Amino acid sequence: MGRFDGILLCTDFDSTLYVNGAISEENFRAIEYFKQNGGLFTLVSGRPEWMLADMLGKVRPNTYVCGFNGGLIVMLDGSDKVYESFVEDGLKEYHRVICREIPEIKSFHYFTVDKMVKVNREEFSDALVCEHNQNDMYKITYSVESEDSDSVVERISEIIDERYLVTRSSLRGIEMQNARDCKGAAVKRLARIVGASTLVCVGDFENDISMIESADIGYAVGNACESLKAVADRITVSAENHALAKIIEDLE
Repeated sequence: MGRFDGILLCTDFDSTLYVNGAISEENFRAIEYFKQNGGLFTLVSGRPEWMLADMLGKVRPNTYVCGFNGGLIVMLDGSDKVYESFVEDGLKEYHRVICREIPEIKSFHYFTVDKMVKVNREEFSDALVCEHNQNDMYKITYSVESEDSDSVVERISEIIDERYLVTRSSLRGIEMQNARDCKGAAVKRLARIVGASTLVCVGDFENDISMIESADIGYAVGNACESLKAVADRITVSAENHALAKIIEDLE
């Protein structure tokens, strides 16, 4: 029996595990120790699995990863896809309205199965936005200036309905997708799939709040935003101080 049997450890990627363009050796060693002793380690990220695979270096999950904030649950190599959900037509219509009515949005980009496409403000038009409403979009991300972020989120929230979710991965990155595909729903799905008895989640920003609330033990890294710290069960060290290693030490 391993000391971490039954524990599913889900971490956000950027500014939680991945800091200054790298994953620390301390975090890598701790994650390997966790896996060797029965734990399941994975990522819950706004990024797609193919992008994560290129950035992870020698760190490897030993179960499914959750990409696009939960719109896709799949093995890191793209095999054995167990959940997939694309942006609904209703949200695509709201997207056209948002692009037309909120000039503070500097660009938008979207992910499909195998690519990321960026569209700049000077290219916006109803016809072009409609052209970019692909059938296999997992989410839409808007880029704004930090000082406009709060007001843009508020205005998008007034436009869309409860079937859809607007949240932020940073002050400059506003994300929109189906509400059923938030990170919190994803980690619950994954815990059921793998039969985990204890769900531990780690994050740093607003799009992580739902998974921190869904966890048996929810951690905020020390550099997390205040709204995430407010819902966390525990606050650990800053990500640059090897937060995953500290969390695994705590779990032991």
